[in-house]
Order: sequence, then C-alpha cells, then structure tokens
Amino acid sequence: MFLKHRKLLIFLSLAIFLLSTLFYGYAIEKKRVVLSRQTLAIHNLPSSWKNVKIGFFGDTSFGSDMSTETFSHAVKKLRDEQPDIVFFSGNLLSPHNNKLTIDASIVHELSSIEAPLGKFAILGEDDLLSGIDVRVRAILQQSDFELLQSGSRPLYNQTQQPFELLAIGADVQGQKALDILATDSAIPKILLTSNNKYLLSIATNPHIVLSLAGGTYGGLIGLPFVDGLLTPSESKKHIKGPYMDNEQLIFVSRGIGTPDNFPLRLFNYPTVYLLRLQEKR
Repeated sequence: MFLKHRKLLIFLSLAIFLLSTLFYGYAIEKKRVVLSRQTLAIHNLPSSWKNVKIGFFGDTSFGSDMSTETFSHAVKKLRDEQPDIVFFSGNLLSPHNNKLTIDASIVHELSSIEAPLGKFAILGEDDLLSGIDVRVRAILQQSDFELLQSGSRPLYNQTQQPFELLAIGADVQGQKALDILATDSAIPKILLTSNNKYLLSIATNPHIVLSLAGGTYGGLIGLPFVDGLLTPSESKKHIKGPYMDNEQLIFVSRGIGTPDNFPLRLFNYPTVYLLRLQEKR
C-alpha cells in the first residue's frame, strides 16, 4: 500500500511540475521581453563604423499570441538604447492574423524607433502567407522602415567606407539566394536573412563579416539536448546568439513572438538586441 501511495505521489508531483512549467512558458515567460547588449568584434570593420549601435529584432508574429502590450514593451527597450541603425529580420504578422485594427498600433510603435543611419526590414516566410504581405509592406512603409528587396545595397556612415548590405528575405529561394551570397566585391558585407539555412553557405564569400538572421525563435525551448528541436527553421545548426565561423560572425535572433502551432517559450526569453560594433584585433 505504501509503495502504491508513493508511486501516486511521484506521479502527481511530476504532473504538477509539468503543468506548472507549461503554464509558465505559455502565460509568463513569453511576455518577459529582455534586452541583450552585446559587443561584436568584426574583422575588417570600416573605421567609420566603429562603436555603431545596431538595433536588431524579428519574428514578432502578431496574431499568434503576441499582445500589443508585449510589443510596446519590446520597442521601448530598443528605443531607449538609441540605436544608430535598425534591422528587422521578418515575420511581422502571423499568417492567420485578420485583426486589421492592430495595424495602426504596430505602426505607432515602430515609428517611435529612431535610427539616423536607417531602419531596414525584410520579409519572413509568414509574411508571404495568406496574402498578408500587402499589410506587412504597408505597415513597414508607414513606420519609415525601408523594406529591402532581396539583393544588395551600400550602407554609408558619413565617409566613403561603406558596408555592403546583402538582403535575403523569403521572397527569394534557391539559386537566386545563393547568387546574392556570391556578390563579388571586396567591400565588407553584412547579411540580413530571414532563413538561417543560408548561414550554411556564407563561407563561399569571405567578405561577409557579419550575418544577422531570424526565423528560429531561439529554438522555443532552451534545454540541453532539446535546444533547436522545436524551431520552425529549416536548419538546426544556428539557432540563437553569436557564432564565429573562421572570421565570419553570425548572430541569430531569439525573436519576440511565437509561431502559431507552439505558443510558448521555456528558458528562452523573447529578446531584442543592441549590438555594438568593434574592430577585431
């Protein structure tokens, strides 16, 4: 009898622990937005870009379970850091979002971010589903974000020492994306992509000194041996945070929201980033 009661007690304890953990991930952690400040040591950094502050965020996925309050909190954290330039890695809206009334609130928040060197965005896969790309484009345009067509363009900071910005959004796939990665010039490059699978190919272009990627949601659950298993991204290699491959620095965002089919986070806070550039010595 004692053994039976003990087994029942263990079972109930485990059930309570599991339910409590799931409740925490569903109702609490995914709303606790944090700011991560990091210094990035960049190989061949143009001198005019030393100490430049990059604001970086993505994967808001409005309509899955993102509230305007959580988004406002995230934007305030980034805005208070006064970034010089801002990059958004896509997936602004959930493909099932039909709440047109929230668009004005999103525009209001995104418009409040000021960045003297510009605010740049690409489309994520969710932004192209269910015909919501028209809304996404309008929101970003009204918020003074430059929506980048997949390709390349120069980025200047006062001097004639530019970065070349390579953009690979969800609007291109396959060989077209690889052709962008192979852009042939000796100018140091920043890659902004909504799909981390392209990080597997950057070694073909040693002039890509910094890659910024989204689409992984940080793996959703941050546990040893589980990290990355639940990410909706195609590649399971680069899931969150900084990686260094040779002289190429890679930074993958945890995102702010959650995908429609998994509306919780565990040990993986929604995060906005302030990245300060330094020359690697």
